[in-house]
Amino acid sequence: MAIGYSKNGFLREALLVYVEMLWNCMEPGNFAFSTALKACAVLKELWVGRGVHAQVVKSSEGPDQVVNNSLLRLYTQCECFDEVLKVFDQMPERNIASWNSLISGFVKEDKLGEALDVFRRMQREGVGFSWVTLTTILPICARVTALCSGKEIHVQIVKSARRPDVLLLNSLVDMYVKCGVFDYGRRLFDGMRSKDLTSWNTMLTGYGINGYMRVAMDLFNEMVSCGIRPDDVTFIALLSGCSHAGLTEDGQKLFH
Repeated sequence: MAIGYSKNGFLREALLVYVEMLWNCMEPGNFAFSTALKACAVLKELWVGRGVHAQVVKSSEGPDQVVNNSLLRLYTQCECFDEVLKVFDQMPERNIASWNSLISGFVKEDKLGEALDVFRRMQREGVGFSWVTLTTILPICARVTALCSGKEIHVQIVKSARRPDVLLLNSLVDMYVKCGVFDYGRRLFDGMRSKDLTSWNTMLTGYGINGYMRVAMDLFNEMVSCGIRPDDVTFIALLSGCSHAGLTEDGQKLFH
């Protein structure tokens, strides 16, 4: 029953079923632990999650990888980084989801260099990566302008047999734009089979920040002609760019 509640988004109800198991003196197993921990992570119920963790430790059944990954997710979501490191270090086996949680923990702590080091360690140990890994790492490359690392990731994406999704391509475009390599960013943007609003806003923001407002306005007009409805991020990027470039009339036209 708990898994049914969890799958349908009734997370508190899933936790109540777990508590009812304890009241009825039923010993929970790894399946129950992972369901309860998932609910605690989403609801950010840290103290309840700690209680479940204590029961995992006391259980006669050793925690499996799903339970350990659920613990990592709980402590990452609740920004308890010391616990993230402790659980990760004690795991007998780790998969990509385990490494992704560790990277996310470093990002939440704003330890960007350490997050990049973990990604490099993943590659050295042959763990591989998922699109989630790369969409977490690419924004770090963008923030610290680690263009070489970003290019290495781009090569891995190209070599992969899987087709990158829009979220990953948006992160890649953002990395190139924030590193000032607009030709690469625009080439990727133009080659995207499908674009969402974030795709357009990424290019517009990059052009606006760097003063390429004529190009930005042309791209905005193209965006509107494609039927993409602008949002607050779009207008803030364009108005800020017009203000810095002294293009008052162009800024005023955005309101009409």
